[in-house]
Order: sequence, then structure tokens, then C-alpha cells
Amino acid sequence: YPEHMQIEFLPFSLRYDVEEPKLYLEDFSLVRIISLTPLDRFTGNTSWHVRAGATRIRDDGCDECLAGVLTLGGGGTLESFDDGLTVFLMVNNHVLGLGPIDGINHWPLRAGLGPFSGMRFRWTHRLVSLLTGELTWLPAQEPKLTWNAEFSTRWLVSQDVGFGVAGRAQPNANSVRGFANLYF
Repeated sequence: YPEHMQIEFLPFSLRYDVEEPKLYLEDFSLVRIISLTPLDRFTGNTSWHVRAGATRIRDDGCDECLAGVLTLGGGGTLESFDDGLTVFLMVNNHVLGLGPIDGINHWPLRAGLGPFSGMRFRWTHRLVSLLTGELTWLPAQEPKLTWNAEFSTRWLVSQDVGFGVAGRAQPNANSVRGFANLYF
């Protein structure tokens, strides 16, 4: 399995609010794929990613809104230190909708474009960290710009099980969570 490729089917995140006992869907994807193909002196490889699902938006245009999302992006990747450090920069295209969004022409549709970048650190064969950030320009919409930053560290306990911790920052919210992964 290629080290710089990730394919996920049906990943999801839930949040439980203890103040008003309620369970929220934070994030869900039908599919999420990222392929980081490092550039080298002989080929001009393209890195890319795609995602289809739903996510909770927390910015000035829609606070706590759950909306459908389709994201496509492409760009370049560099690596060094024997694959220990991987850096990528892509251009993202987003379409969000079917939620309580006040988007283009006041329709429940939001479209955006902007940079998506990150650094992946492979500390050991079983321990990997990922730092990502994106800035999205939303033409003819409010707000004009939005952003998202995430950090995660995953520890592969066995061939089939991994655990980790992640943090996420958005314009109107910050969160930290623990997670488990099952691999097959």
C-alpha cells in the first residue's frame, strides 16, 4: 500500500454536548481520498484529493451548520529526510450546500476556491503527524474568506488498529478529539 495515499470510506465524527445532552454529527464522508505523489527530477507528478460527504461549518456565514460538501484539489508535493517530511500545496475547489447556508445569490449553495497546504511528519514507521491549513475565497458570498486548520497524530498499534489525537480550528470554533482507526 503506497505510504502517501489514503483512501477512507464512510469515516465520521460525532460530538456529544454535555451541557445540553445531545449528539451531533460533525463530519461524514462517503469517500475521502488523498494521493501525495512527490515531485522528482524526472517526472512532474500531480498530487490530488477528493472528498464527498457532509461537514459542520463554523464561520460568520453559517455557525453550526451541517452541509453537504464536495471538494476537489490538485497540486504538488515535496519530500525529504527519507520520506520523514512531506510538504504539499494544492488548490482546492469546494461546493457546499443542502444546509441552512446563505450562499451565492442567497441560495443554500456555497462555492469556494483557495490554497490547501500541509506537512506530514513520519516520526517512526508507526507514528505519523499531519498539519494542514486551508484558506477559501467565497466570491459573491458572505463571508468573503473562511479558513480551517487541523493537526493530528496517529499511532499504529497493530496492523489493523490505530489511535490518535486531533485538533481543529475554524473562525468560530476550536476542538480537540481522540479517535480510533480500524484498517482492513
